[in-house]
Amino acid sequence: MDEKNKIGLIPATFMVAGNMMGSGVFMLPANLAGIGSIAIFGWIITTVGAVALALVFSKLTQIYPAAGGPYAYAKKAFGDYMGYQTNLVYWLANVVGNVALAVAGLGYLTPFFPVLKDPLVMALAQIAVIWFFTYANILGPNVVAKIQSMTTIFALIPIVGVALIGWFWFNPETYMQGWNVTGKSDMTAIGMTLNFTLWAFIGVESASVSTAVVKNPTRNVPIATVTGVIIAAVCYILSSSVIMGIIDNKELIRLPRLFLRLCPLHWGKKQGILWHCVRLSDAWVHSADGHFWLVRRHKQQPMTDYLEGCLPVKQKKVYRQRGLPLWRLS
Repeated sequence: MDEKNKIGLIPATFMVAGNMMGSGVFMLPANLAGIGSIAIFGWIITTVGAVALALVFSKLTQIYPAAGGPYAYAKKAFGDYMGYQTNLVYWLANVVGNVALAVAGLGYLTPFFPVLKDPLVMALAQIAVIWFFTYANILGPNVVAKIQSMTTIFALIPIVGVALIGWFWFNPETYMQGWNVTGKSDMTAIGMTLNFTLWAFIGVESASVSTAVVKNPTRNVPIATVTGVIIAAVCYILSSSVIMGIIDNKELIRLPRLFLRLCPLHWGKKQGILWHCVRLSDAWVHSADGHFWLVRRHKQQPMTDYLEGCLPVKQKKVYRQRGLPLWRLS
């Protein structure tokens, strides 16, 4: 691929952070409320593991800077068969995940467009969103990187706002009252937390998967991977912790679309502009960021298969100008 079409360090970092924060950062506080604010220990444990995994991907990129990330490493170590199986499973997981993220993303738009409550309209809207971001991928990595950077910035608006300003409303008593609501031991509760917090860091491999479209990958991919994980971890820990000290545990459990309701609950409905901005950024990130992530990655993963002849002849058609597998994208 031409160097001018590749992305730099900052877009690659946004890609890693944005992929991990696509939906989890908005839904996890309510999910973790069923366990309690003891989840802070789960976040810390998972963050250590995620950073360690990021360092592994960083080192592998320096040793073997090949396109495909996990696919390339599996193929290098265990041969074509295991490489292809790794690629296939990874790709199928992303394709299936498109449906869930489409539902979550467009669900945030229903207050603006009540017609989305109609199942047929919702289904057509999901298809339209998926195709829109597929087309963005066809335009090349630069376009996709701009979309990713923009959606990540939109995501950071409510997250950083709550993580910083929310401490003015933080109540230690509220936080401690919901410390462990499982009725089980603290160790068991922390173990239950890990099921959610580990899922939140899915996407740590994003930069390594996209090695072929990153400038100077041996330098930029490791930095983007580790920095992206740290950004996501800080946002996760601060926003989740402050929310559990603002909203009573029982009430928090009933607020799956938390960032939609946090502003009117604690700032008043008179702050309508802020409230609707938060809602809009929430909806945009859920629908745009999530779809970009999966469509973008399931485009990049099979690309190496195309070039190395691991796929059937019918699937080898490549858009030469930008180096994209159009048949597989469609």
